[in-house]
Amino acid sequence: MSISDLIVTDLVQSGILKKNGKCGFFKKLLFVVMFRSVRVHVAIRCLKCNYFVKKICTYYLRRKNIEIGSNVEIGGYFFLPHPMNIIIANGVVIGEHVHIGQNVTIGGNFKKTMILDNDITQKLPIIGSRVMVSANSVIGGPVVIGDDVIIGANSTITKNISSNKIASGRGDVSKRNIVVLESGGSYKTIS
Repeated sequence: MSISDLIVTDLVQSGILKKNGKCGFFKKLLFVVMFRSVRVHVAIRCLKCNYFVKKICTYYLRRKNIEIGSNVEIGGYFFLPHPMNIIIANGVVIGEHVHIGQNVTIGGNFKKTMILDNDITQKLPIIGSRVMVSANSVIGGPVVIGDDVIIGANSTITKNISSNKIASGRGDVSKRNIVVLESGGSYKTIS
């Protein structure tokens, strides 16, 4: 899948482009200029493009004080609602539908290591899908954050968080369930 296809898929998913809206790659980029967070998203996607496009995108991200390592694995629909002062270290793995707020640092504590199931040594965070990391948070060390997790503002996460949890402060995990609004107005409890 080309970078143009990835951008179109993400813009359709976010509701900015209609499914049948066809236009060239540069028209899409010009259209996206009006949307600050989507511009950053496009710049992140373009980091794997050719030299010229990569240089332009790197310049744009530096203007926003966003530093993303060169071999970060980022899933689809990655969203930065307020793209300012974000650091994501080299080698971090991020799942799909992840929202990251402003002033967030995601990095490692290189004195600690964790051995995964397949005997791979991990020193950096692995973030699951459908995770929301609120403003001014720090995720440090070899931690695994499960799917459907909300990390509150001003949190420092240094321990693993299982799926379907709410974490805040110094890694305190809530015992409450997450309730999700479904289409049609009904609520679903995720346990």
